[in-house]
Amino acid sequence: KLNNWTFEQCRQLKSVTVGSGIREISVGAFLNCRSLTQLVLPAGVERIDEHAFENCTGLQELALPDSVSNIRRGAFYNCDGLRTITLPAELDFKAPDLFMGCSSLSEVRLTRPGTSYADQMFRETSKFEDKLILAIGLMGPAYEHSAVMVPYLSQYARQAAELLADSGMDAMFAKFLKLPLARQELLSCYGELFEKVNRQSNMKIKLLLMKFHQDNAGGTYAQNEFTL
Repeated sequence: KLNNWTFEQCRQLKSVTVGSGIREISVGAFLNCRSLTQLVLPAGVERIDEHAFENCTGLQELALPDSVSNIRRGAFYNCDGLRTITLPAELDFKAPDLFMGCSSLSEVRLTRPGTSYADQMFRETSKFEDKLILAIGLMGPAYEHSAVMVPYLSQYARQAAELLADSGMDAMFAKFLKLPLARQELLSCYGELFEKVNRQSNMKIKLLLMKFHQDNAGGTYAQNEFTL
């Protein structure tokens, strides 16, 4: 295995190809490797421990091999440059708050295509917040007709918008606002949602919400004045 804290604070580390004999990425193995932009994990890695890639802010894309069956809490905490992640289609265990602090993340992919894998992963995700984020991340041409995720997101559209705004997941928030399934519900509660967002300090979230209303309702909204 790759031992605890192996590359911790190696801030000039830019590229890593993990050896084929490694089965476990241990606690904090790449913690604070902020310059890391390329990481290749071999087939055979089975477990990713707590804080393994925490604060790897240079990573924009990460693909986990199908062999990974266990991802522990905080493994990708504050990877705020991460835009796309590929997860094993039959992941046995993923800890809650898997994507906490991943503010640029907008796309979740699976190693195998097909709605059956995506729907199964969605069903096995227990925490409400994680279910919403996973479903939005997966939404795209391959899953837009999912009989499981689409009705769920439609039912909880307002909660999803509030969650993403509260957690500062800007890219996921922007993606969600573009989904047709959320449009009517968000327009119906726009006033209350905007007031809630306006009390926060994230200017990008406010501007995204205002643009959503302008694009979908036309004109301007009387309360579209925000606090700097």
